[in-house]
Amino acid sequence: MDENANFALMKKNIPKANKQICKVCGASKNTFIINDAQGDVICPNCGAIQNIIFEHQSPTQGNRNGKQLFARIFTEENQKIRLLTTNFFNVIFSGLRDEFQSGKEVASMYQNFKKYRATHITKGNISNSLKGLHMPTVVICILYCKLLNENRGIPLSMMVVIMNQTIIKSRSDITPVVLKHANKYRTEKKYGLAAYLKTLKMKCYSEEISPRSFIIFPCNTLLNIRNKNEQKVIVNLANEIYKEYPQMHSSAFIACGVLYYVYNKKHPLSIIVFGLTKKELTDNSYKIENSLNPKIVQILLQIK
Repeated sequence: MDENANFALMKKNIPKANKQICKVCGASKNTFIINDAQGDVICPNCGAIQNIIFEHQSPTQGNRNGKQLFARIFTEENQKIRLLTTNFFNVIFSGLRDEFQSGKEVASMYQNFKKYRATHITKGNISNSLKGLHMPTVVICILYCKLLNENRGIPLSMMVVIMNQTIIKSRSDITPVVLKHANKYRTEKKYGLAAYLKTLKMKCYSEEISPRSFIIFPCNTLLNIRNKNEQKVIVNLANEIYKEYPQMHSSAFIACGVLYYVYNKKHPLSIIVFGLTKKELTDNSYKIENSLNPKIVQILLQIK
């Protein structure tokens, strides 16, 4: 069977009940492309993966009118994103918990961000809309917001450390994530990521996020501080420090500094996991220990 006939047969074998228009851009179902072994169905107009299961196991090859190559590129990209995300959670949970679904969701958000950026930022081809951007940095920014929405927030600086550990373990030639660049991706208008995530009603850009959102999950997973009373003390301390410096630092930065301060009481000189510079961490500790706030003074008495 030649390539044309094989591709036509694959399209024909999509279950009729699952045929639909693109869930993102509304393109005709007749243009959908079957990728290779993953079995995803992709809209070539915007690159979004459709909720269609295709069980044919033979991958398509070649470059018929550019469409099959387009599908292969999206497949490889999604596989990388899913692997990065899965391994990211493997570091957090020491491989004891499967987060495969999170990998699929992040890959889907990544592809939809490409469409958004092509439409609103680059005004060009979707496949090139993220050209020049660092994939793991985009992924970590998406993960940052996704975890917050799931009440599993982690300070971005700590997430960067975890992602770079993930990259090292993957033994790939991917360059590490830089916190400064991740903050730019998240906040600067030219990247379009903030605007895209706001369309999804993600709460990562809400001014009402308290330090608590970045404390409980790291305590339970990364720092092995599982005692509820200890966690409550950390949250109270972070909230009071944040009240003193609301315009100077984000709640995530304050949470990270307080987590370091408490963790360092039992693990001196352990700074790498927090992702901030030694000066930033020591300056924060100085502010805590020298605060004249009576509530902070009282809380510090509870920290052993």
